[in-house]
This record gives sequence, structure tokens and C-alpha cells, in this order.
Amino acid sequence: MDVRREIKDKIYEELSLVSGAIANPKRMEMLDILAQGSFSVETLARQTEMSIANTSKHLQILKNARLVATTKKGNYVYYRLVDEKVLKVWESLRDLGIEQNSEVVKLLRDYRNRELTIIPTNGDDLITKIEKGDAILLDVSSEEDYKRSHLHNAISIPLEQLKQRISELSKDVEIIAYCRGKLCVLSDEAVELLKQNGYNAKKLIRDPEWLYTIE
Repeated sequence: MDVRREIKDKIYEELSLVSGAIANPKRMEMLDILAQGSFSVETLARQTEMSIANTSKHLQILKNARLVATTKKGNYVYYRLVDEKVLKVWESLRDLGIEQNSEVVKLLRDYRNRELTIIPTNGDDLITKIEKGDAILLDVSSEEDYKRSHLHNAISIPLEQLKQRISELSKDVEIIAYCRGKLCVLSDEAVELLKQNGYNAKKLIRDPEWLYTIE
């Protein structure tokens, strides 16, 4: 084998570490969650319904491929996407899968027709409802994501803080929870928690024409 062939083989072998790290359903789910912010191993384990040990193994594979990085806060380790390039790659891959796979489209359509989902016809209708005091728009993404951008009039209670701060929300109005991404999962868990505590809560599927704004 000549040197040129060896170099090419080695290059593609190294590149395959990245594609191989992504090519797993659970790790794809983790990337989609991390596209919404920084999360602890415990939260990722709960979201993906895996043990902490298995979650850590998958995260280590993503870290070895330089797709995620860690930050330690107290006794907890938080994971995040390495940079904007990783986010764009994941979003492109996810969107391609949705566009090219009719089964994914069907599953998403069925999923979004569940009782907990609210799909307003336009942003103005929802904003009017919120301004009249009939609803609260709740952003359950990370504080960093909220500061970067959020829907008009939304309040921020990250999912990881919701259980401790749930009393800040009124049971007299409808709570409409949202997060980011076409496969958003944080708001699902938020709605479930709110309903368990006696709130009238629904999930918002954000219309793609809406623009996030910083107030």
C-alpha cells in the first residue's frame, strides 16, 4: 500500500469516529437534548430513560469524538455541545432525517396531536391570550438559552429548577411550556410534572415563522 493510500485511509478512519459517535439512537437523543442547553448526567439519564452508568458511557463516546464538553458545578458534571459547528451539524442531520423519512414525519405528526400539545394558529393569538392574563408562556430551556433569545413575554424556569420553583406559577391560568428544537423533550417532562401537581399545562409546538426575541 502506498503512502497516499495509507494517509487517506487514516483520515477517513479518524472522521468515522465522529460519524460513528453520532450513529446511535440514544446518542442522537442526547445531542438533541444538549442542543437545548447544558445538562447534568442525571438529567440526561432521566430524559433518555437510561441508567446513569450507561448514560455516562454514551457521553464518553461523544466526548472522545470531541462533540461534547464538560463543566463541573459543585458536585455535578454538566455536558454541553462543544461549539456552534456541532449544533449546526446535528440540526442539519436531524432535519435531513425528518425530510427524507416519511415514518419520522408520521411519528411526529401523531405525537403532536396528543392532548398535551397546543399549536396556535399564529403568534399574535397566543400573545393576546398571555397579555390578557389567561395563560403563561413558560420557557423550560436553560438560563443561557433564555438569555440568548426567547419568545415574547415568556418567563424562564429551567426544567431542572421547575420542581423547586413550581409554586411561583399560578394554577388559575393555563401554563404553556416550550423549549427548543423540532424534537424538543424538555417541555414534555415539564408538562407532565405540572399536570401531576394540579396545573392546566400544555406543550407548545413553536410555529417556524415565529421569531425569538430578547426583551
